[in-house]
Amino acid sequence: MFDAMGAAGSADDINAMEIHHWYTKFMKECPSGQLCLHEFKHVLDLHGLTPEANNYVEQVFHTFDMNKMHHYYSKFMRECPSGLLSLHEFKRLLDLQGLDPQGDLYIKRVFDIFDLNQDGFIDFLEFIAAINLVIRGKIDQKLKWYFKLYDADGNGCIDKKELLSIFRAIQAINGYTNMSAEEFTNMIFQKIDVNNDGELTLEEFINGVEKDEDLMELITKSFDLSNVLKVIQNGRRNSV
Repeated sequence: MFDAMGAAGSADDINAMEIHHWYTKFMKECPSGQLCLHEFKHVLDLHGLTPEANNYVEQVFHTFDMNKMHHYYSKFMRECPSGLLSLHEFKRLLDLQGLDPQGDLYIKRVFDIFDLNQDGFIDFLEFIAAINLVIRGKIDQKLKWYFKLYDADGNGCIDKKELLSIFRAIQAINGYTNMSAEEFTNMIFQKIDVNNDGELTLEEFINGVEKDEDLMELITKSFDLSNVLKVIQNGRRNSV
């Protein structure tokens, strides 16, 4: 398992099913959830890791202390007793029902990306991974997430049609109106489509955004997830 992790080269490439395997074993071996980092690695057979894999495991361990983990678990199970959050329940949790088609498109994309193993549900581990991304995710991790959101067909590139469609959907949800979807799309491609082929690769996207502070600020604001995070942290809006 960890040979594959080492070959992948980064935590973002780790197979989602492997993560679920670790989580399931952890809960079976330690129902109390009270482990130190050394014990955490021992229970999960995490020995002789590559530096990249070791850093990932330590990040997972330190993301939440145990009190916070139990806090989030309690909230997740209160909102979703089955332990599996469907797209419909995800919309209900965020009070995002009755959306127009553009808004539905955006929420479906967010849900699909948080659904790591693509089984049609968000379980507790995926729920925690989503919170970690929003709260503590490094900028390159967030940019990769933004790229996946834009890359609607999953072919590894973003074209203007995809960018325009998703940005319109984002506007339908968060009300961002500082510029039109057309202006946003044209500006992005003018700034970072370095070979002018009408498509953005992940490398072009990350390098271009990281080198342009104004562009970074614009993308961050356009993807404001503060309202989503508030609901995830505190529970359903009408119950806060």
